[in-house]
Amino acid sequence: MADLKFVFLVSGQPRNISDNTFANLAWLRVRELVTIFNRDRKKTGAPVGAGTEVHFVHFCCRTSADKKFPRVEAYKHSFAAVRAAPARAAWKAFEEAGSFIEWQPIRDAKKADPDHALSIVNVYHSIRRAPAQSVLELSILSHAFVEGPVLTGTDAIAGLTTRTPGDTDGRAAIDFTDSMGEDPKVELGPYVDGKPPPSGGKGPGKITAIRQFDNAFALSGTIRVWGCNIQDIVFTTAPGDSAPSRCLILSTPRQVIEEAFKRPLTKGGLRGVLLRGVKRPAGSTMIRLDMGNQMHFERQLQSDPHAGPAFTPFGETRLLDVHYNAIPNATATTSPNIEFFMPAGMGGTLDKVIDRSFSDIAKFTAGVMMTSYGFAAAKALPDVTVFAPAPGTSADASDTVQMHIEPARVTEARFFELVTGTSRQDTRSLVQRHYSKLDAAAVTAIENVQKNGLP
Repeated sequence: MADLKFVFLVSGQPRNISDNTFANLAWLRVRELVTIFNRDRKKTGAPVGAGTEVHFVHFCCRTSADKKFPRVEAYKHSFAAVRAAPARAAWKAFEEAGSFIEWQPIRDAKKADPDHALSIVNVYHSIRRAPAQSVLELSILSHAFVEGPVLTGTDAIAGLTTRTPGDTDGRAAIDFTDSMGEDPKVELGPYVDGKPPPSGGKGPGKITAIRQFDNAFALSGTIRVWGCNIQDIVFTTAPGDSAPSRCLILSTPRQVIEEAFKRPLTKGGLRGVLLRGVKRPAGSTMIRLDMGNQMHFERQLQSDPHAGPAFTPFGETRLLDVHYNAIPNATATTSPNIEFFMPAGMGGTLDKVIDRSFSDIAKFTAGVMMTSYGFAAAKALPDVTVFAPAPGTSADASDTVQMHIEPARVTEARFFELVTGTSRQDTRSLVQRHYSKLDAAAVTAIENVQKNGLP
């Protein structure tokens, strides 16, 4: 009998019904992984060997006029011999009775509300039920921001510890808690192998949801968030409104890093160090940040149809206030922004031009990463490696080119690597795409920078 392994892929809902880009990118990832697994199948310790059959499971969120989508699809690939995956998608609709993969609720929910029939919870449930150490990868190809991947574009309420009904998207603040954002009294079962591991370890016994999820991943398992981290959702009052709501602004770390490294500095200064990748400067190095300039730029973006049609139309003065007081992840409860922009003793002033040390900037950027979906996953799953966008980065893609951090934002990715030591090297990709590699060591390093800064 073949050794069964699983790869879960999720393609988010596109902006219009005719756009199939995310689903196409899911198939590109299948083809890439088949190539890599074929290449490495005879290497010692390879996750896929000659006796392995990999089931690629695709949760496709897009809707369609013929009502076939959203749905769950599957493709099976045997590695008994070296063969490539088909050039075109070979998905088959998944409707296997009794399977641990959660397809029935999606089929039923599609009748009433196809736009929100598929939830990230369906994906989590499927992985939690998978055989122990059988999941090689979870890849989420979609729009995303600091709070998490966007499957169908729903809202969440700040401060809640459980998911609200109808919320289908990834949530950094709740998804990687013990209950994974659900009622802890609700259990999934029966377990596929009949021996669920206990809390905190592998083996028989009852476990929390997050440990069940963790146990499903192979020792070389990965989670990949392929989208952006260049927008912040903040809970505040929008122009013309009388009550606070979720508002969209440009990523504050992106603005800080742009100011620090796109400003003309002295030859051989910090920008030169960053671009050459040499030894980082002393943490005490002072950098002037013209945040007023960044607010002016964001104000211009609001009217750019290619950049910010969804940005909340704050004026420049109000933008400064929002950014300085923002909790960048609207479902979180702490704010690295306030500590950075208006530390104790500053008197709460909204200064457009501020001076901050390289160490302070590093602490701020690390603190924002710690509020992100990718970091939350890596923190909760120490045996799983997470690849996720660094603060201030955005992804680019087409139907034929896999999602990657766009060239204009690689500076932000390199900066994060410079200040935290977090690698961007990915051995399970045919090309480097500049997402940050978040494993247990990276989590420790980021936490240390956020707490202690840089010498």
